[in-house]
Amino acid sequence: MSMIKYVDRLKRMDELIRTKSTGNAERFAELLGISVSVLKENISEMRALGAPVEYCRIRKIYHYTRPCRLLFQFSDKAFTGMEQIKGGQGYFFSFRPVLSDDEIGISSATFKPRMPKSEMSRRNY
Repeated sequence: MSMIKYVDRLKRMDELIRTKSTGNAERFAELLGISVSVLKENISEMRALGAPVEYCRIRKIYHYTRPCRLLFQFSDKAFTGMEQIKGGQGYFFSFRPVLSDDEIGISSATFKPRMPKSEMSRRNY
């Protein structure tokens, strides 16, 4: 399976878990178009990445035991050692609590990263 398809599946799993829309293992696997054994393997991999995913036998859904979401990003920042690098050079998967754009009061449409003035003088625009 290509990495893009795998990341897309993990993102979809994360979305379904966060919205408590998974149902039981059979339903969850059906929503993703995979077998139950592949689903369970993917959930194990998510847990290995730090996802606090559990199954509730009463509600019959998968859920996170604390607020979190999957981050898949490229970064050139130095890692603190708290993150676990997975995959290869320059990218990592991480499950950790994050604030949404709404919670920190910015919109992705209006957010513009700042560049230090020293960097701006070095670049040709």
